[in-house]
Amino acid sequence: SEFNSQSSQRVRDSLASLRADGAQAFVLDLRGNHGGIFESALETAGLFIPPGSPVVGVHDRKGNSETLAARLPSGTNPAASSSSPSSTRFPLLDEPLLVLVDRESASSSEILAAALQDDCRAVIAGPSASYGKGLIQGVFGLPNGGGIIVTVAEYTTPRDRIIQARGVVPDVRFTRPLWGSGLARVDFGEVAARTKACKAEQL
Repeated sequence: SEFNSQSSQRVRDSLASLRADGAQAFVLDLRGNHGGIFESALETAGLFIPPGSPVVGVHDRKGNSETLAARLPSGTNPAASSSSPSSTRFPLLDEPLLVLVDRESASSSEILAAALQDDCRAVIAGPSASYGKGLIQGVFGLPNGGGIIVTVAEYTTPRDRIIQARGVVPDVRFTRPLWGSGLARVDFGEVAARTKACKAEQL
C-alpha cells in the first residue's frame, strides 16, 4: 500500500466516522506502506498536528533547505469551525495516537511517522526501524539512450534526524503482530502518558 491522491481524505473520513461512534483513541497503521504521493502525507499529518507545523526538511545538493509543513486535506472543517459537527473538525490534538511501522514502511510514510514522533503527537510502535528511504532522486538521460540516477536532495525530520538508511526507530518494539483482536490490548493510557512525558521533556 501507499499514499495516493485520495488517502488523506479517506483517513479524515474514517476518523470522523469513528469519532461520531464515540472513539477517543486511534491507531494509524503504516505497516507495509511504501510511500506514494508526498503531498498526501503532509495532509494526513495536518489531521493530527496544527496546520503549519513542520513535517519535513528538504536539503538539496547546493546547500539550500526548505521546511514543508502540515496542511489540512481539501474540504476539511477546521477546528475553529463552530458550524460543523465536532466529529468532523480537525486537527485532532489530544486523542491518544499509536502509529504502527515496520521494515516496509518507507519514504512518505516514514516522513509522516517521524513528524508525529518529533511533535510528541504519537507513540511509534513496530518490530524494527522503518526502511530508511530519505533521498530524493532524479533520472537523467544519457546520449546513448541510457539513464543515470542522481541524488538531488535529502529529507530530515523536524528535529533534524536523518531518515536515509536509519529509518524511524519505534518508541515501543513488539515481536508479535498487532492485528485483529491484538489491537484491543493496546494500552492507550500508556500511549497518552508517553506523549505527555515527551512534551514535558521539550519544555
